Amino acid sequence: MFPRIAYINRAIYNDLKEEYFDEVTSYDLYHYAKPNPKYYQEILSRHNLKVDEVIFFGNSKKHDIDPASSIGIKSYLVHDEGGISFKEMLEIIKAI
Repeated sequence: MFPRIAYINRAIYNDLKEEYFDEVTSYDLYHYAKPNPKYYQEILSRHNLKVDEVIFFGNSKKHDIDPASSIGIKSYLVHDEGGISFKEMLEIIKAI
């Protein structure tokens, strides 16, 4: 878990802008952290969303995909080995 500013700086490093996201989660805003499935449930609850209304992208099967999938969220592994590419992730997002 990191403070919000650390996540923002990491996103900028990866050519992502804060305005691309509705929210950037961090320990100063939430009670749980990955890989606890309650982390994902808290996000859904806070935004009044159902699992079939969201998709999740992560780079770790163990810490991202498995816990999100365990509560029913459609999840994509973004990884050079065994997942989709960053470019494919952007294509999925654009298609929404």
